[in-house]
Amino acid sequence: MNMRSFFRAICFWGLICALLSAVSACGNNAETELTALLREHGLQLEDISTYTLEQHKINRAEEVNILAKDQANVLRIKIIPEQSPEASAAFIQDQQVILNSLYTPVKPPYGESSGQAIACDQEFQPQAGSDDFGEYTTLLAGRRYGYGICTADLIAYKATLRYTYCPATEHVFVIEQFHPIQDPSDPAGSNFKTIQCL
Repeated sequence: MNMRSFFRAICFWGLICALLSAVSACGNNAETELTALLREHGLQLEDISTYTLEQHKINRAEEVNILAKDQANVLRIKIIPEQSPEASAAFIQDQQVILNSLYTPVKPPYGESSGQAIACDQEFQPQAGSDDFGEYTTLLAGRRYGYGICTADLIAYKATLRYTYCPATEHVFVIEQFHPIQDPSDPAGSNFKTIQCL
């Protein structure tokens, strides 16, 4: 091999390495976009590097809605700004009442003769839990991430719902993780190593 061929080979491999580094850097930027967005709002979640930011919207009430996905899982975060501790506690309580009302037995329409209430079977009911980061609820959800589903054929996800209040930013974070129902792993709680207010 002469010197000219040798330098061409080095330049070729240098170009390949530069391209691979650029692709890797682009991938890392996409992975950290979600982390940077959450940090901007005062929240740190670890182990979200596999999630890609799909949607980031701010509504008229200045609430931020974030949707991120990895290969099979979905992460949905809603940020409600400017909440005092009292207002955040009232908001969380109201949200839990609304959620529980989806599963409350209801009387049948007035034409029914049986008089028995219609209710979800126990297997479809929300399950409360807690971990190092506080309380959470495990629920079953449909294709469009809706709750209150009481038939097995409509269930697409097992979800974890938690509320986190950060006093420094006065933000309430509604954090929802959706795992495919076919996934054998138990998503109870969350797969985060850290949920921390900044």
